Amino acid sequence: MAASVTISGISKSYKKGTPVLLPLELHIAAGELFFLLGPSGCGKSTLLRIIAGLLEPNEGKILFDDIDITGLPPEKRQAAMVFQNYALWPHLSVFENVAFGLRAARQPEKVIREKAADALSLVRMSDFAERRVPSLSGGQQQRVALARAVAVSPRVLLLDEPLSNLDAKLRDEMRLEITRICRERSLTAIYVTHDRREALSMGDRIALLDKGIIQQTGSPVELYRCPVNRFAAAFLGGVNFLRVRLKGVADGRLRMESPLGNLCAVPGKRTEGECTALIRPEALSILRGDSVRAENRIETEYVNGTFLGERSELRFKAADGSLLDVTAGTFEELVPGMHSTLTVSPNDISLLKD
Repeated sequence: MAASVTISGISKSYKKGTPVLLPLELHIAAGELFFLLGPSGCGKSTLLRIIAGLLEPNEGKILFDDIDITGLPPEKRQAAMVFQNYALWPHLSVFENVAFGLRAARQPEKVIREKAADALSLVRMSDFAERRVPSLSGGQQQRVALARAVAVSPRVLLLDEPLSNLDAKLRDEMRLEITRICRERSLTAIYVTHDRREALSMGDRIALLDKGIIQQTGSPVELYRCPVNRFAAAFLGGVNFLRVRLKGVADGRLRMESPLGNLCAVPGKRTEGECTALIRPEALSILRGDSVRAENRIETEYVNGTFLGERSELRFKAADGSLLDVTAGTFEELVPGMHSTLTVSPNDISLLKD
């Protein structure tokens, strides 16, 4: 049965006292697909290895269902790990790789065969059971590694950047597969990645780490739409930052002065003073025609653009010289230096808590 995971006061420092993780607190519900997201060196993989029992914390506790497992060796924790490099045995068949953990646990042969076959079926690799690992593609090897982890019926599944060695198309496919498997088996899964697309598209919740500190925890929508600081806002996607002065609420709108002119947003807790506002590039639209009425009109001139297939990334310069990034579908009609009016909905202007 899947376990909840509680991380209480966990910290880690290496030699010379260099802190990798500062004391942190987390609770992961049973059956949750939870992401540890952050840049290289933020401490996310260190935390995962502490949960797995591969590293010892300097202080703090790890609990599975309120039972302290901090002092238990990895094989006693009922957790399974999927590594970045797959860690498969090249001399063994696919079936024997999947059965490896079951044999190490001295399960009866009948149970081994049933559970290994079930795990291969789950990842859609039954037809490859007798193949050797070197003959498999990267995506197939990742499925085998996942099947091996699932076969032992772990209470917690740990995944350490499992898709980083795959090409873009395979990553997209495996994101869907891992999500499906976790949902079908109601697994508690803790997934480490630096790829925001993986975290936003797959996770029930995300903990965003930087410099050994959890910057923010919440659902993908919460983190993307309501980041708590500039780091969180920028790490989760493109963003335009504005320094604004709040002027109170009028006609149901929070009024503000900005380098782009007077803007309005949906009222929140703050109504006065200076702060940083953010606008995502996809929230900005190019107005077509002079007769269109819209709130938050921003007069700019077009600078340049990059075509990326399904979207284009455009850059505009406002009257004060500041640059605005815009994500749009097309820009064939735009010429550098052309006057363009941008607009943004009041719902799409967020304020940071600085």
